[in-house]
Amino acid sequence: MFTVLTYPVVLPHGNVVAVKWSEAEPVPKDYAGRLTGNGFRQSDLVVRNTSIWNSTWAGNDWDVGEAIVACSDGGYAIAGYTYSAGAGDSDALVVRLDKDGTIVWNRTYGGSGTDRAYDIVECPDGGLALTGITTSYGAGGWDFWLLRTDAAGNPLWNRTYGGASKDEARAVIL
Repeated sequence: MFTVLTYPVVLPHGNVVAVKWSEAEPVPKDYAGRLTGNGFRQSDLVVRNTSIWNSTWAGNDWDVGEAIVACSDGGYAIAGYTYSAGAGDSDALVVRLDKDGTIVWNRTYGGSGTDRAYDIVECPDGGLALTGITTSYGAGGWDFWLLRTDAAGNPLWNRTYGGASKDEARAVIL
């Protein structure tokens, strides 16, 4: 078993919020150390706010939290990707939490290919901007993907950038 902690955020009052994902079972590996099959059978998206609370979201397959943002209403938004739900191989995932860690909503975004969100920011109107990769849209291969939602997580627009090779975005800022 292993745990990966990604992108901890220090809040103005000193508490720390982070996303972690963990593997509950041994991961089968081939001779080069690459994952084979669906080795991640139970993963969690967990937010911890200085031991005040923690919240878990997990499907029946591999679900990964990549980034978290503290939102203006006191809640949080987690970005990542899921193999448990959605339309394709993997889909970008956003889980919106209130200030107590209760899930307000969660949404998947993507098409028939591989779609992942690696970073997230809150926009001035309360909506979200995500960045990551997509093979469902764009020019081919992995393309840089930018997705904008409203405050309820409904997609407003999405854009892809890149060519036939691997192009990916790992961060977004306003």
